[in-house]
Amino acid sequence: VIDGSNKAKEASGKVSDFFAKSNAYQPAPRKFEDLFYDIQEPSLMPSVSQRCQDLVLGFVSESLYAKYPVDLNHLIIRFLGNIILVFDTIHKKYKNCIQQEGTYIRRPGQYEQYTLHDWVYITIGSSLAFNHSFNEFSVKCIRPKYDAIGILSNIGICNDNKYENLWCQKGPGNMYYYYGGGAISSGLNTKDKPSKQKKLPKWEKGDIITIKIDRKEWTVRFLKNSKLIGRKVNIIP
Repeated sequence: VIDGSNKAKEASGKVSDFFAKSNAYQPAPRKFEDLFYDIQEPSLMPSVSQRCQDLVLGFVSESLYAKYPVDLNHLIIRFLGNIILVFDTIHKKYKNCIQQEGTYIRRPGQYEQYTLHDWVYITIGSSLAFNHSFNEFSVKCIRPKYDAIGILSNIGICNDNKYENLWCQKGPGNMYYYYGGGAISSGLNTKDKPSKQKKLPKWEKGDIITIKIDRKEWTVRFLKNSKLIGRKVNIIP
């Protein structure tokens, strides 16, 4: 009994020491600016193309790929969530801005050594190209500011170091986008640039912004809360 009592006291002392040490190493209170950012530890995320290959070719041989039932994608998303068309391409420095497995994007914060008073451009893309299976996607505005959403032919602006901290319009290749400040425009290097559309509705919190690609007539449409914004834009195939 005495030995048991001593062991109990010894164990109790160890537990007390544990809590004392834990309390001693409590992290410092978060600063005001930190409350604007959802900070998570970096995580390695397989590209969308890898996911599609695992999902499709894992069950369908390459010889039957052309006959793959596209509607199966909707079933996959219904039960597993959107694990196919997600954002996964960004400069390594800002990889923590992509969260919730590519379905949530936040602005750079103190994790990337930026504060609310710093001005930085980042362009985030998807490694999955538009095709007959994927010709439409939407995003929800959480805290819209000077943002844009669109399509491009070259993702260099997303991950090439020479384009770091540049507005998306300055990227390589053809680009067409809807700017949250109320305009539809194209990249500086876009061939046969369409005319810029101005004085369009601005983005607001809770808005659903949608892009629709027509691969037959090669046009792109932008919608806000299911309503067409401006005119359709002719794009380079």
